Amino acid sequence: MDTAKDWENYLYNLKEGDLPFLYEKKFEGLIRTIEDVLNIQITLGKFDIEERTKELGYNVLDSDLVYGYYYGFCDVVSRSSIYTGVKEIFIIWANVIRHLNKLSNNVKDFSHFFALIQTKFLKDKKSDCYKGIMIGGKDGVNWMKGFEFVKKENHSGELIFGLLTLLKTHKFKKK
Repeated sequence: MDTAKDWENYLYNLKEGDLPFLYEKKFEGLIRTIEDVLNIQITLGKFDIEERTKELGYNVLDSDLVYGYYYGFCDVVSRSSIYTGVKEIFIIWANVIRHLNKLSNNVKDFSHFFALIQTKFLKDKKSDCYKGIMIGGKDGVNWMKGFEFVKKENHSGELIFGLLTLLKTHKFKKK
């Protein structure tokens, strides 16, 4: 698909029949696992997140940077599973945002932003979203390596705190 509108229409018009994986226990488990990993960062960084939110006048978790971070993390982890298609990644990413940021109950409400990721942000290396995608993807890879390390060595893997580092050091624009 070439344009954001094409992507948005495609995603928004998905029907349950197009998403046979939607109610599979493994798929639901993958979403919950990703949410748990990301929620640990949010919980541990609650003070810093509240400070940045107060400083900027808007919730930093509801920003292009964080949505990009979630996308990068979800993309890497989902592509390491059996759920590698764009529909699966969209549903995982939208559910993560929906649950962690306590936003809309309809995942299709995120189709416009996902369309922008696919058509604009993945190409715009200066965008906040792209920066988030790169760090989120790196954290996803590190988490997967840590998971492999745990399985091999029976020892904890690397800690993943890229989201907190981004939120602390990024120069957000005031709205």
